[in-house]
Amino acid sequence: MKQPAVDQAATPVLEVADLTKHYGDRMALDHISVTFSPGLTGLLGPNGAGKSTLMNLIADNVKRECGTITYGGQDILTLGRAFRQQLGYMSQEQGLYEQFSAREFLQYMANLKCLPRASARSQIEQLLQTFHLQRDAHRKLGGFSGGMRQRVLLCQALLGSPRVLLLDEPSAGLDPQERLNLRSYLANLARRRVVLLSTHIASDVESIASQIVLINQGRLVTEGSPAHLMQTAGAASLEQAYLYLVGAQQP
Repeated sequence: MKQPAVDQAATPVLEVADLTKHYGDRMALDHISVTFSPGLTGLLGPNGAGKSTLMNLIADNVKRECGTITYGGQDILTLGRAFRQQLGYMSQEQGLYEQFSAREFLQYMANLKCLPRASARSQIEQLLQTFHLQRDAHRKLGGFSGGMRQRVLLCQALLGSPRVLLLDEPSAGLDPQERLNLRSYLANLARRRVVLLSTHIASDVESIASQIVLINQGRLVTEGSPAHLMQTAGAASLEQAYLYLVGAQQP
């Protein structure tokens, strides 16, 4: 898949600088600095590398110890609600209300986001159609498969057409065809948005990411286009480059 052209003038950049976080004695993020421009950024690293922590800090779900996070040059804490209204987040930790139907859950999330009722209804039906959930929209979420739950969580993140989209392992539980559909959808979506997609599977982002940020053990290993990482590692694929670069960092 050819990487889509990105309108970088349309959307402000998201920047993190010197971002640090501990959980007890464990260093989860170690002075991370990176700029996320409009387009899709693949946040690549092994399990436990710090990807989810970085996303939680950007979403202001956990308190940063030091460093800054800015959007359009302003700290997100100063922007407050104005930034949160621009943010869509699909978290690994987010649960579903199993007694709700898919449509009821999305209506509930739209209410939390204070979306106008008519706009919310229209967006919900469009998202249910896009992610092939319309026929099951009336069913209780407790009976959904893992892949269907992932699609519902992705729908809620997309409500309100956010300009910054954080997707933490969105392809987990999806079958091969659903993975391909997701890549195609996100490639188009990212043209005028800052999209961060975290994964430990390089093929999830190789063909659609304009930027790869590789982290391991809480540290930034390298960043650049997929082609740049492959050239740096002398690799024929992003997966080979990823394994080489992460392995080179191991003690």
